[in-house]
Amino acid sequence: MLSISSSMHIVLCTDNRYVMPTGVLMQSIGQNNPASVHYHILVDEDFASDSREALADVARKFGGECSFYVISRSFTADLPFGKDGMPAHVSLATYYRLFLADVLPPDLHKVLYLDGDMIVRHSLQPLWDEPLDGYAIAAVPDMSAPNNAKRLGINDYFNAGTLLVNLDYWREHRSLDLFGDFLRMRGNEVVLHDQDVLNVVFANVVKRLPVTYNFQNGFILSHTHKQYNPSLQSEIDVCKTDPTIIHYTVYCKPWNIACFHPYRDEWRKYQRQTQWKDFRYEEPKPLKLIHYVRNWLFRHTSYVPMYDRMEYEKGLILAEN
Repeated sequence: MLSISSSMHIVLCTDNRYVMPTGVLMQSIGQNNPASVHYHILVDEDFASDSREALADVARKFGGECSFYVISRSFTADLPFGKDGMPAHVSLATYYRLFLADVLPPDLHKVLYLDGDMIVRHSLQPLWDEPLDGYAIAAVPDMSAPNNAKRLGINDYFNAGTLLVNLDYWREHRSLDLFGDFLRMRGNEVVLHDQDVLNVVFANVVKRLPVTYNFQNGFILSHTHKQYNPSLQSEIDVCKTDPTIIHYTVYCKPWNIACFHPYRDEWRKYQRQTQWKDFRYEEPKPLKLIHYVRNWLFRHTSYVPMYDRMEYEKGLILAEN
């Protein structure tokens, strides 16, 4: 068993339909991080035993281990999930992040949370070593930060895909009670699920991380850069050819046939090295999602090569017919 003090502790939240992407993320972490990793995986009551074993196998392959924590339905029964206007690609498992301080071992002081639609391309040790004194979390700005901050009446807005979490702070300040208070008073304002909750509750105690640790689709888009301040724009430009963590945000998932994200093939490289190597890529579902990907990612970016633009258009034609 890995010791609490010597391991890097990574939290993942998943369910039965997200096992494969979670396993691919773990594969990418293992290949790029020689240090032992202890995964703390939060799941629902229906999580299958073979899914547990599959994820544990990936961890063991690189000398790591997994601990699983079941989140009861009673914990999530009153959460604002599935309302009109909320992102349809998000599962209830995203809310499990709110329970970290209450379900993880009390002698665990810090964890790194990662979303399942990511890959890790370099060492996470510099991120893990970031000091958190006085901060509840450390996070990267969201690709739509100005709009979301204005919507919630806060000064800035982070993306919760990568979170370095100070569990001691969460416990000392009874974070779960704070989350509950916010949901009772302002739950009708929640659009981006627990990410909205975390942003408001921790608005003044979040440490800003470099964008390399959560490189979102919107950072690739040339036409969205005008919303960022000059220093952030410069950081994005430097980072986009070699980010540490790729986050396949919104609908552009590399396990979908219609995805032509510039880092799609890198995700598929890791996928081919897992037990899900024969996974059949999913057909695009609503046609509007195909148009969403096209309009957001490939007709407005100066970064994607022309070859990929042409390949995308061919894929779009095939998907529409």
